[in-house]
Amino acid sequence: MAVELCTPAEIEDHLETLRILLLGLPDTVSNGSQFYKFSHFIPDPEKVEDFGGEDCAVNHALEIIFCPQGHQDGLIILKEKGPGLVSVVDILDHWTQAYPTSAVLQKWVFDLIEAAKHLGTVSLQSKIHLCI
Repeated sequence: MAVELCTPAEIEDHLETLRILLLGLPDTVSNGSQFYKFSHFIPDPEKVEDFGGEDCAVNHALEIIFCPQGHQDGLIILKEKGPGLVSVVDILDHWTQAYPTSAVLQKWVFDLIEAAKHLGTVSLQSKIHLCI
């Protein structure tokens, strides 16, 4: 089965969708920074060597963070919301630009979109109206 990769412009659109969904997670998801901390993220140099590339090491790091039980269990369950989680968009943006033909990195974008949709999202427009 062939995998169809998105163009860089398409991935940028999907990343923006992911950012909006993560910013709009409902209040039923707790705020925090216990699980997701991506500031100053770089792939472990040993993992880069072990797995044969930076994109593979980034994939491994995301698996440990989002799927410590293994990705085969289905949908990723996001444990918290906040700036730490939203910053994964910047990480994926950087690495999908660096490796535009990495199907595994593109898959993370779609898997995280599905995870955010599963939790539900509050329209950012409705949040703006509430503040007025």
